[in-house]
Amino acid sequence: MRYIEIRLTKCRLFFTEQELQQILQHEPELWQEAIRRGKAFTRARAAKIRSYKGDQ
Repeated sequence: MRYIEIRLTKCRLFFTEQELQQILQHEPELWQEAIRRGKAFTRARAAKIRSYKGDQ
């Protein structure tokens, strides 16, 4: 079984994907914000890679 690790300041949390989905079902706004943030991080990472490749 695989776990998702969430690092906090004083502890680490480990959830299964199903457990995390159950938690987020109660907060649909949080789910939408996390998806939006994930897309932004993914785009930024891809842009950084493209920029790095262009510099070579």
